[in-house]
Amino acid sequence: MTIKDTLETTAAPAQAVTHPAPVQAHPDAGNPLRNRDFRLLWMGATAVSLAVQFYAVGLVWLVLYLTGSGLQLGTLLTVAAVPRAVSMLVSGALIDRFAPRRVLVAAALLNGLLMAVILALLGGGWMSMAALFIVAPLSGLIDATFYPTNAALVPRLVAKSQLARANALIQTADTLANIAGPSLGGIIIGEVGRLSGSPLTGLMGGFSVNALLFTIGFIVFLNLSRKTDALRPMSEHDGAEAAPEPLGKAVFSGIRYALTSPAIRTSLTMIALLNFAAIGPIVVGGALLVERRFDGDATMYGIMSGGFGIGMLAGAGVISLLGQMKRPGMALVYTAFALAAGLIALGFAPSFWFAFAACFMIGIFAAITNVNAVTWMQLKTEMHMQGRIASLLVFAAVALDPFSNAISGAVAELNLTALFVGAGLLVGTGGVIALSNRQLREPIDPEPMS
Repeated sequence: MTIKDTLETTAAPAQAVTHPAPVQAHPDAGNPLRNRDFRLLWMGATAVSLAVQFYAVGLVWLVLYLTGSGLQLGTLLTVAAVPRAVSMLVSGALIDRFAPRRVLVAAALLNGLLMAVILALLGGGWMSMAALFIVAPLSGLIDATFYPTNAALVPRLVAKSQLARANALIQTADTLANIAGPSLGGIIIGEVGRLSGSPLTGLMGGFSVNALLFTIGFIVFLNLSRKTDALRPMSEHDGAEAAPEPLGKAVFSGIRYALTSPAIRTSLTMIALLNFAAIGPIVVGGALLVERRFDGDATMYGIMSGGFGIGMLAGAGVISLLGQMKRPGMALVYTAFALAAGLIALGFAPSFWFAFAACFMIGIFAAITNVNAVTWMQLKTEMHMQGRIASLLVFAAVALDPFSNAISGAVAELNLTALFVGAGLLVGTGGVIALSNRQLREPIDPEPMS
């Protein structure tokens, strides 16, 4: 099936969506943080996002401490990433079956226990690569449930009119964690190790903070209202609570649900296309751009990448202040055109600060798309399918990243400018095709659902 076939408008009527009234929903489009349950979710999500970033840094330095081998590090990260990607599809069915609050509590607790295991192995002198090849994939499996669960839980906590602001606040917390987490993790591991004269002590300090953050997330999630657990799928025949599907069938039910909904199918396709076109050129091409055109180093590359993160913060801030777009589906189209312009601009960037500005602009539109696309899909999805669609959304966003990086590396070796221009034309073409889709142009009723 071609992109055009996937994105074209079907004649089928829009799918009816029924959302139960959210728990403690505030009736206006005010600050979602006034809602106790959402406030707890936001606090817990911030703690866990920081923990995930601390863990990523700690794992890298732990492998280098044990082996000093880049090959061993790459192998471990690959082994951890594969089950994580596959489990994203299954995690959605688990979220819908056991209720998002319970999944968040379990995930934070299990990750905290895994960090305690690492600390025990380090403290006892038993840590080895064999142990990491067990712990890292387990952590990846657990992490796969975290982001889809957040997305599935938000519609249960806030009114429809608050969804965009709520998603923007979650996006802001995640972006801040992505920016601050690696730096703080590296500083703690490095400085504790330097002051103690022992790299091992530095690693234990880092993983101790890691375990503490997961524990904070666990305690916060545990205090979420249990009323959200009662929102279960109902039998369409007699109104009784439906019996849970077998796990495999539930996964395929989610995929079928997405494929038969034009709005969801189009959104997932566009999200996959946007990430495929952007990730490799920005990560791989950006590094080569700094090195070859600007004669820079890793510091310059980090600053340029920081422009993207700052733009993400700015975009999420705009949404949190102004609320959702009247037609949130169109954010995918607008971002496609903005991303096309930004990538082509990077291809011809005459200076480092021009490239920084382009990354900043791309970051703004990336955040606006993330928030509005998540909101759009939440509004188009029935409550008992929120987990499965959220997991498909995360899967669509990350599944093609390895291919994007590999292709970008190969094309960049031939012509760096052609990499950025080709990526820009690809995503721009996708935006033109999506523009003809009536589903994405549907306005959203600003009034909360009853």
